[in-house]
Amino acid sequence: MNRDYKKALKQLDHIKKLKTDCLVRARRGEFWIKEHTPELISVTKNLEHTKKLLKGIFEIKHLPWWLHVIAHTQLMISNPIKYLIKIRYYKKGMIDSYWAFKRIKKEWEDDFDFTEEAIDRDYNTYYEGNKTVKKIESLLKRWEKKIKLRKKYK
Repeated sequence: MNRDYKKALKQLDHIKKLKTDCLVRARRGEFWIKEHTPELISVTKNLEHTKKLLKGIFEIKHLPWWLHVIAHTQLMISNPIKYLIKIRYYKKGMIDSYWAFKRIKKEWEDDFDFTEEAIDRDYNTYYEGNKTVKKIESLLKRWEKKIKLRKKYK
């Protein structure tokens, strides 16, 4: 057979292999998204809970001063050590938690977006590979017929 024909067969095998690799990568990406979705949901819930708590902390400032005095006095009497430690670090800890959850959520969403784009690219490559394989196979069949006809007439 002709060298070009053999080269075309090798290219066809290579395209089929690439097509299969793209499909495998896309399925792995789908499984990764399915596996890590609960973690993203958990981070989102924690972020929303922290937002709610921070909103409550900042809304307390707008209450009358005498409510603050009563609340702080009750807390001081019930557990003075915990009161002194919590008052000092509670707001700072909540704000740090808020920014940490926000950063983690952003990273997860970026990973999910990147993975979804890669899955779309792989599926598009797979479908384009299917079209190319069909075209090459039809051309190779015509080529085989012409080669057989040439051999027949020689």
